Amino acid sequence: MTTQPIYNHIPALRFPDFLNDGEWEDYSIEEVFDIRNGYTPSKSKTDYWENGTIPWFRMEDIRANGNILSDSIQHITQEAIKGFGLFPAYSIIVATSATIGEHALITVESLANQRFTYLSKKKPFENKVDMLYFHYYMFVIDEWCKKNTNTGGFLSVNMSAFRQLRIPLPPLVEQRRIAQTLTALDELIAATNGKLEQLKAYKKGLMQKLFPAKGKKQPELRFKEFEKDGEWEEKKLGEIVNVLDSQRKPVAKNERMRGKYPYYGANGIQDYVSDYIFDGSFLLMGEDGSVINKDGTPVLHWAEGRIWVNNHAHVMSENCNAAYLKYVFYVLSKVDVQSLVKGIPPKINQQNMRNILLLIPSLPEQVKIASCLSTLDEKINSYKEKIALLGQYKKGLMQQLFPTSK
Repeated sequence: MTTQPIYNHIPALRFPDFLNDGEWEDYSIEEVFDIRNGYTPSKSKTDYWENGTIPWFRMEDIRANGNILSDSIQHITQEAIKGFGLFPAYSIIVATSATIGEHALITVESLANQRFTYLSKKKPFENKVDMLYFHYYMFVIDEWCKKNTNTGGFLSVNMSAFRQLRIPLPPLVEQRRIAQTLTALDELIAATNGKLEQLKAYKKGLMQKLFPAKGKKQPELRFKEFEKDGEWEEKKLGEIVNVLDSQRKPVAKNERMRGKYPYYGANGIQDYVSDYIFDGSFLLMGEDGSVINKDGTPVLHWAEGRIWVNNHAHVMSENCNAAYLKYVFYVLSKVDVQSLVKGIPPKINQQNMRNILLLIPSLPEQVKIASCLSTLDEKINSYKEKIALLGQYKKGLMQQLFPTSK
């Protein structure tokens, strides 16, 4: 691919094969597509829903399965279909009310709920528009939709302006080349994400074996050198760490200066400030606000270096040889603290936090367990970083592959 200056309807980045092909054409959305709303068949009529086989899409399908869909979570029956029938395969659904700025390419005949508008190719454009290319251009349109809504009443896209929105269309062969390039990048992102999910699942399964199950004091899986060390000892959290809560200090948002030191609260880094309170390695646990995860475990953060912490997160450091702090981080992440949560918003006070019971092996075994899990976390974080970089690269590439409007 070769870079060219943007002018008229020529993109900044173009494949060498197409450098001499001139400007792209453009058409309004309503010229290219039939535009119709989805709908929800009556929920009171069971024959519309029982044993349905026809895909009926909602926002939940996009959230669960992405932006190219061949099946839905819910299905309807033939009796639920209105007179004009199903929407054709390879149509686009775009959210034009409620959750605006989402779309999906639907590869099967289907229906969707009324939050979506269907875009189905008109016959004159059958051989002029590659729907996979248009699916990628829809991410540009999604951003336009977010900025062009009707004021007052129920939030919705300005459909009059939407219908007139211009779509840049190069020759079909160039559309397909762009779509293939972006698809290959998506496949790489998906493959990398798959490896990430495998690692996360492996870590979760390993932690279930490295720590004793409920009611037991020895784990299922133990490193060879510790197999004969016997049961683990139960200790209170306050006995094995130093609690540094008295040093915490909030900074009003309008008084914070943008700086290099992370500013932590109950839910992690909230901002960056120009000074610090703590310097070292610290275990942070949410005190109030959203302090527990869905499985009842506490919201935890591992912090290293110079940081500032407000009074919404407990701060713990290592207590000499009482316990290895990184081990405490991992074992505490498995403890159900739901019973400690009091009040609205929920709060784990310092007394309750100090009384949390943990099973503790010898210090060398703690170090071994923490080192094993830390190595896994490093690999997990490297995959997360790679996915983030690929996402940034894709975003930048798309900005150059599609021309800027006049």
